[in-house]
Amino acid sequence: MWFKNLCLFQFPESFTLAPAALEEALGAHPLGDCPGGSAQTQGWVPVLTDGGLVEGVDRHLFIAYGEKQRLLPGSVVTQALAEKVEHFTASRGYKPGRKQRMEMREELTAQLLPQAFVVQKSCRAWIDSERGWLVVDAASLNQAEKLVELLREHAPELPRIILPDTSVGTQTLMTEWLGRGEAPGRFSLDDEAEVQGTDATKSLIRYSRMPVGSATELRRHLESGKRAVKLGLSWDDRLNFVLTEMLQLKRLKLLETQAEDDAVREDDPRLAFETDMRLMTGLLREVLADLGRELGMRGPAISVAA
Repeated sequence: MWFKNLCLFQFPESFTLAPAALEEALGAHPLGDCPGGSAQTQGWVPVLTDGGLVEGVDRHLFIAYGEKQRLLPGSVVTQALAEKVEHFTASRGYKPGRKQRMEMREELTAQLLPQAFVVQKSCRAWIDSERGWLVVDAASLNQAEKLVELLREHAPELPRIILPDTSVGTQTLMTEWLGRGEAPGRFSLDDEAEVQGTDATKSLIRYSRMPVGSATELRRHLESGKRAVKLGLSWDDRLNFVLTEMLQLKRLKLLETQAEDDAVREDDPRLAFETDMRLMTGLLREVLADLGRELGMRGPAISVAA
């Protein structure tokens, strides 16, 4: 149940919305069926099977965004269009023009869409109401922003949601750490990095499975003007992740072994969820506070932690 990829957002003002009020706001917009003529639909889904749309663990809230999408490959439409154009040409004696072909494609798409398979995707988010964090478990910022935009729309009572406000750019920070060959505090450099040129070609060089802190060739690239865009890090020898220039924490991996009762987890998913989330939020609060201080982050997330 641990989050694997963190996209970070902040509430710059105090979070005062009650969990019940948030549940009511999201409950008015649950994820429903995807209508036959629609390519996709979106809404809110239970965080746990047979659970609510908002789950609370201590001072933390968890929500889940859902999306249903009809899969209609472009090749299917193209093949159907070719057959229709062929029939049109044979019956009329001339080929349809560009505008006619576009209208045919739109008509065929509308006809075929209800027959397409529907797939469902979801992503979860963690709200730390005390420290002002909104953390979305999504592999891409685009997916995370879908959740944020829907949350803004369906719960307008929430405080503003912004990208983290920092005085130091993530790319600048990673480049500095790589140039020094070490990271400060409880952070340490791992075995992965990507550096990119600043010229028009944007040349990209990847380093993997090697100690980047002592890589002489990598430092030469930095001296030539290249900038770090990804950096593998360890935190306190307890957590591994890859930090990106967009301030995402990807591929989170807990290093220490956590004892768990498999029987309890199988019989009581709620207890398992609460146990995991208490461990995760406690650990990630420290990680984000340390990272925030290095980036000169402003807002509740840092003032409370300090």
